[in-house]
Amino acid sequence: MRRIKIIKQIWMMLFVFMLGFSVRADALSLTEIAATVLSANAAMDSAEAQSDQAQSGISYARAAYFPGLSVSGSYTRGNNPVYAFGTLLGQSRFESGDFVLDKLNHPSALDNLQGQAGIQMQILNWRRKGQVEAARSVGRAAQEGRRLVRQQLLAQTIEVYCGILLAQKQSDILRERIQESEGELKDATRLKDQGLVLGSDYHLARSILGQLRQQLVQAESQIRSAKAVLNVLMTRREEDVLDISGDLAWTQTPALDWASLTGSLAAHPLLNSAKYSSEGAEWDAKAESRGSWPVFSGFSTVEGNGYKMDAGGWNYLAGLKLAVPLFDPGQGPRTQLKQSAARQAQDAGKMAEDRQRVDLYQKFRFYQAAKDRLPLAAETEDEARNALSMFKKLYRSGRQSIADVLQGEAALAQSQSALQQVYFDLRVGYARTLEAAGRLEDVPEPFARP
Repeated sequence: MRRIKIIKQIWMMLFVFMLGFSVRADALSLTEIAATVLSANAAMDSAEAQSDQAQSGISYARAAYFPGLSVSGSYTRGNNPVYAFGTLLGQSRFESGDFVLDKLNHPSALDNLQGQAGIQMQILNWRRKGQVEAARSVGRAAQEGRRLVRQQLLAQTIEVYCGILLAQKQSDILRERIQESEGELKDATRLKDQGLVLGSDYHLARSILGQLRQQLVQAESQIRSAKAVLNVLMTRREEDVLDISGDLAWTQTPALDWASLTGSLAAHPLLNSAKYSSEGAEWDAKAESRGSWPVFSGFSTVEGNGYKMDAGGWNYLAGLKLAVPLFDPGQGPRTQLKQSAARQAQDAGKMAEDRQRVDLYQKFRFYQAAKDRLPLAAETEDEARNALSMFKKLYRSGRQSIADVLQGEAALAQSQSALQQVYFDLRVGYARTLEAAGRLEDVPEPFARP
């Protein structure tokens, strides 16, 4: 019987061990979550599609440098005099007898199989370079837009992920404090029944416990909400089970250099995108301003006409073409519109740079403030823990009330949660500062270590 009991205990231990192992194995790290978001999120797909579209626009603009080839074929039957005359010439079977007036005026119906191949190419078009360069600028802007979306998604993922860790940690803190408080209140209930604890103190203590329980409900709700957001970012259902691994605490907070951050703004994807958009608008305006300039083209056509597949004549045409738009009433307004768009794009780029510098400064100061708060928050937690320990000793000696003990529990819970909030602000502030500087290309290295 004892052997059976020992075997059951061993199996239970193995089951608990395997259960814990499976939970840990299913827990996702920030790096894994970020990789899923960046590969599956619709925002990244849209940015990729926009970049592909811009690259297609470059190919379309460059196509003007290459000749175009067209091939056509047709079958015609008729006795129209003009058609008949030209068909006989095209088929190389016109004879002297075909000049008879009656045959010219009333020809017999003729069949004509026609095949035609032609090449057309612009030799000199003053607008072409501007159109190609404008398309290239749009392509570069789209690539920077893709970088921008990637960094924004990554920053959002880090913030939601850290929000889950914060809510989970606060939930654990509250559970511990509630458990301790319930134990204290259990003893206080016995003492109250004996008349050793004032009813007012007892009920005040219970109200404090109720507040802690409300905070726990709110923390657990925040966990569920944040997990739903993270599931959506990973293109999963909101209610899917999601376990994450990681810790908010940082033993060493990474340093950020303001001069280095501001230097990074020159390569910020948002500002690069604005710069390329401005360049593209300028090239577009330049191309439009040359719309009245002459265009030289070359062409060549080979044509075959026959009354059957193996009989007929071949002809060709080749030459140059000059087109000069002498008067286009819309040319001036179109040029002015393009020039106005170029100035507007340039001003938009300058405004974006100013906004980005302000945003970077605000994120940097937020992170620095969190670093300054960290030692104060840690000291406050130590003070609250010491105060609670003293409250408990004094309560047991009859010199403090149960309400004082519960207030100490609530103060410790608040200080512990505040410390975790500082850790959250540090991590999110660090990631958001890198994003504001345009340097959040991947999960930051400090997130992989304590």
